[in-house]
Amino acid sequence: MSHGLQSAVMRGALWTVAFRFATRGIGLISTLVLARLLVPADFGVVAMATVVLGFTDLLLNFGVGTALIQNTEADETDYHNAWTLQVLQGLAVGGVLVGIAPWVGEYYRDARVVDVLRMLALAQFLGSLENIGMVAFQKALNFRTDFILFVMRKLLAFTVTVTLAVTLQSYWALVFGSLTGQLASTVLSYVLHPFRPRLRFDRLKKLLSFSQWLLLRNLGTYALVRSDSIMLGNRADAATLGAYNLAIEFSELPSTELVVPINRALLPGFSKIQEDMERLRGSLARVFALLTAVVLPLGMGMSLVAEPFVRVVLGEKWLASVPFLETLCIAGVAMAYRLTGVTVLTAIGRVRLAALAIWAHVLTYYLAVLLLFPQMGAEGFAWLRVVLAVGMGLTMLVELRLVGLLDAGRMLSECWRPAVAAFSMWPLLRWLEPRLELPVLAQLLLLGAAGSLVYVTALLGLWWVSGRPDGAEAFLLKRVKLRQA
Repeated sequence: MSHGLQSAVMRGALWTVAFRFATRGIGLISTLVLARLLVPADFGVVAMATVVLGFTDLLLNFGVGTALIQNTEADETDYHNAWTLQVLQGLAVGGVLVGIAPWVGEYYRDARVVDVLRMLALAQFLGSLENIGMVAFQKALNFRTDFILFVMRKLLAFTVTVTLAVTLQSYWALVFGSLTGQLASTVLSYVLHPFRPRLRFDRLKKLLSFSQWLLLRNLGTYALVRSDSIMLGNRADAATLGAYNLAIEFSELPSTELVVPINRALLPGFSKIQEDMERLRGSLARVFALLTAVVLPLGMGMSLVAEPFVRVVLGEKWLASVPFLETLCIAGVAMAYRLTGVTVLTAIGRVRLAALAIWAHVLTYYLAVLLLFPQMGAEGFAWLRVVLAVGMGLTMLVELRLVGLLDAGRMLSECWRPAVAAFSMWPLLRWLEPRLELPVLAQLLLLGAAGSLVYVTALLGLWWVSGRPDGAEAFLLKRVKLRQA
């Protein structure tokens, strides 16, 4: 990328990471508070409903925002058509959810899911009315307004959810909190952007020509991401499903809180240079090196301190999630590379390639569960998720190589040092944890400090021995110096 575009992408990435940390920080506090006020079964009931909601949403989601970003020549008419398609999607999803709610309750053998799903259908329709003009901010790499929108939405939802959890002591606190957040987001989108969309149908065909493959890709991604929840929901009770899903949430924190927001900035950035393959290869190699330097040690560290983490953060009643968290953190790391690869393929218009690869994994997964492991329990699902995530990550690298986007030699030369440094934490923490006879909070803090010290020392040592190349280490050190200046 050119220096100006690289700076714009970096500013956008910093804003997206900032708003992600802010909103997820609020969400994490909310989860911790709610974990003390509610029971695992409450989370399980909502998880059952949100699995169906997400699947239905993606089944009818044409990714209009992404289509507008990828189209560098989109005009006002395109925005009106995109909003029209978005509203039609909201109506369709809401209607389907209301109609299938009774069957969903029968599938999960829990009647509480029916009314929860109907309420979430209303939230889905409210979300479809959001101002499509907000996409223009993302195209211009201006994420400050996104920051304001998401933080205000999250604060309001947090206040309502916690207040209702204290008074109702019920899963309905989670449902009404979600509904409030969605309503706030829709209203604020019209306050923050002057664009006023209206119904237009004249370019829907053009919009759908790109969106159909995006739809197929997103649907396949969801089928993979939620596959274990879909299949496990019929084999385990609500408490087990609640513990499993909470473990997934924490295991994916490095990816969801760093990779997803960064990719939100990378998508318009890569789209702007989609015709310059050499610049794309150089930028992608640097991004993968940064992922290895940040996401890998975070995911590995979370896996190594899973038990004291759960005891301190969630409480003793959530100990059932410990083995899930230890295993699923590996899948969370692998997911980071896949997400970034998908972003690059989307930016250059190669969504079809990503969609076909994802669906190959979907078929492999469901055939394995139904034919090879028909009696598999929750821990088996966790390990299968790891195998699938690693396989998808490797497949994505092969795809990027085939289309000429991946410089394998450069990527390996930049990634091996942070990878070796991250794995150096493993023997120390495994040796140290059973020998600590301290209060659990002190154990967690000491293990975290020891792992961080080993990783940073090993990383900088390997970088120095290698002649201090212009890699991820140099990039991060430069950013630290700029922050201190």
